Amino acid sequence: MSEYGRPEGPDRDSYGQQPYGPPEGQPPYGAQQPYGAGQPGQQPSYGEQPGQAPYGGGYGQQPYGGEQAGGQPAYGQPAYGQPAYGQPYPGYGYGPTPQTDGAAIAALILSIASWVICPLIPAIVALVLGRNSKRSIAESGGMKTGEGLVKAAVIISWINIAFYVLVTIVVIIAVIVAATQAGAASP
Repeated sequence: MSEYGRPEGPDRDSYGQQPYGPPEGQPPYGAQQPYGAGQPGQQPSYGEQPGQAPYGGGYGQQPYGGEQAGGQPAYGQPAYGQPAYGQPYPGYGYGPTPQTDGAAIAALILSIASWVICPLIPAIVALVLGRNSKRSIAESGGMKTGEGLVKAAVIISWINIAFYVLVTIVVIIAVIVAATQAGAASP
């Protein structure tokens, strides 16, 4: 005991706490175990026989082109069905990403602009662009997308044209009715 009544000894410091460091018989934290040495009482890893060093032996280099223990190909030889190092797997990966057709985007923008800027001219241009874009997308073999944009542009353009044709007809009828009433009312 220390003069303050705290226990002292080889496993205690002057404040009664255990000193820093690993307990006896254990390696320090972060220290690596020798290769192939598991923890005491630990099961051998998959495919490893108890008491056998991993991967078929000691540290000697296997001859190039030979086989390791267990019938596995030596280092540097690709296993069956696997490509050599640095070679891509066949059939994997992605092809080029399909791009949205620019004419489809322009057709949609013009069809919307026909409601805001100028009634009929952008709608008619959007119909022409939509038809050309639809043909271009079909001929691209899947490399271009935008069918939905083209469909929306065509629908919006036809609604715009129909609306302004109806408005024009209503205005003409209103002018004719007003002219006939004004002519009948004058003596």
